[in-house]
Amino acid sequence: MDQEKKYELVPDAEARFMGRVVHRICAMRDFGCVCAGDIGGFVESEDNLSQEGEAWIYGDAVVCDHAKVFENASVYNYAQVLGNASVYNDAVVAGNASVFGNARVYGKSKVHGYASVYEQAEVGGLATVTGNASVCGEATVNGVTCVTDRATVCGSADLYEGAEICGEALGCI
Repeated sequence: MDQEKKYELVPDAEARFMGRVVHRICAMRDFGCVCAGDIGGFVESEDNLSQEGEAWIYGDAVVCDHAKVFENASVYNYAQVLGNASVYNDAVVAGNASVFGNARVYGKSKVHGYASVYEQAEVGGLATVTGNASVCGEATVNGVTCVTDRATVCGSADLYEGAEICGEALGCI
């Protein structure tokens, strides 16, 4: 027997986002902290949010293009996940953060504030990217690490276990 759908697109609850039509979602069954009938954020299509796991898009967050949110990941507030980006495992993208390009956010990592992760960058493990920080290029931020304030990690830079970059720092290789 097929499992009941986790959510559906809400009829007549469309918005325009960067020239695209996005649709509000509504939970069809209880899962995680979400109850049947809860209204979620916006997707361009059902391909953007998995029908499996506990992944959810909250508030006015938007996931569009070919971006995917799956497993137990959460996207909150006004966050945006675009392009071919992926947010998965137990990762959280919140606030006004943006994840785009081919970026990946995974593990138990958090990207929030006005932070951005883009191009082929990866943020994983227990990493936190916050404030107006950016992770871009082919950079990897993983483990118990923190990128905050207006710091930028770019190029092929790798930050692991216990690293912290903050202020107006620029970490590029």
